[in-house]
Amino acid sequence: MPTSKSVTTVDPDICPLCRKPNGCEHHHGGTNKNNCWCHELIIPRQIFTLVPAEALNKACICRHCLIKHGAKEIR
Repeated sequence: MPTSKSVTTVDPDICPLCRKPNGCEHHHGGTNKNNCWCHELIIPRQIFTLVPAEALNKACICRHCLIKHGAKEIR
C-alpha cells in the first residue's frame, strides 16, 4: 500500500506534496530562470525532506505548500 510520500509518476507541473499545479516557470523553456515566483521566498532546506525521493529535482513544490511548511516571503 503506498504511503503519503509515494509518487508513482513525476509530473514537473504538479506539486509532489499536494498533487496540485505548482506554477513553476523553471521547466517551461524560459530564458531567464530567475523569473519564477519561488525566487520571492526564503525556503528552509528541511522542506525538501517532505518530497518523495523520486520527485526530488524533478517537480517543484507549490507556493501554498512551501508557505504552509515554513517558507517566508522576501520583503
